[in-house]
Amino acid sequence: MVSKGVDEDEALKTTTEQASEGIELRSGGCAGIDEIGWSQKLGRNLSTDEIEAKVEHLRQQLLENSDVKKVRNTLKKCDITKNEQLIALVKRYNFDSPGITFTPENYYSWTKLADGKCTINDVRYLVHEIAEVEELRCIQQQNGFDFMATNWDNMTRRKKQEWRTDFKYYYMQAHSKALEAEYDFLAKKVSDATNSEIPFSRIVAAAIDPSRDEARRYMLVDGISLEEHPNFSDWQLRAKEIVKLNRKQRLRLGFTVNPQLNDLLRAVKQIKLY
Repeated sequence: MVSKGVDEDEALKTTTEQASEGIELRSGGCAGIDEIGWSQKLGRNLSTDEIEAKVEHLRQQLLENSDVKKVRNTLKKCDITKNEQLIALVKRYNFDSPGITFTPENYYSWTKLADGKCTINDVRYLVHEIAEVEELRCIQQQNGFDFMATNWDNMTRRKKQEWRTDFKYYYMQAHSKALEAEYDFLAKKVSDATNSEIPFSRIVAAAIDPSRDEARRYMLVDGISLEEHPNFSDWQLRAKEIVKLNRKQRLRLGFTVNPQLNDLLRAVKQIKLY
């Protein structure tokens, strides 16, 4: 793994400062694109070259947009206060770093957050990415690993491969922590939507989430993955619990009858913030 550099504090400071809006930072583009996902968004009749060209155009447009302050203001609606410098770094990490694939899910969630026309699920995405970057910054402080690969263009092929290997290792550490933050956020939003009447934890939220299995594979509970935990089946069984809501709560969430817990989680993720 990467050894600790003597100038690691200065390197971290430089990385963060360069990520502020208005300063160009090209750190390797992106680690490819989600071609299947983008073909579904842009049209299945397009060739691979046409998809790649259109996606790169969208990526460059996004990087040129001065939208970090708008995203920060949207996060405030959910009582999330992060400085613009950090949000700018997250934007670069997601859309202009060689470790992260450019996906339509990330792209459209970011643009909706910038427009202020988003859902709790879009905020969930950024809560995860912010936590991931914060964890990677801690790792960089500890051992000097440059998770943004700011010197990418000057790396040899061998150094790039070494960086990818190290990035994958550190990414999985940060990703696991970010999943905890993501499902803490969702559990709180379920609690908010039910006036704190439903006891709900990130572990249960991750175990019953009907649309995302990332946490079941990669979030650690007692040092092991959620899906391998001996209590996992018990947590999953809570998905079918009937949640007693009052009429006002049901109407707000789009239910005519009391929902199951997994349906409640799904509905909360779709709450609009505008």
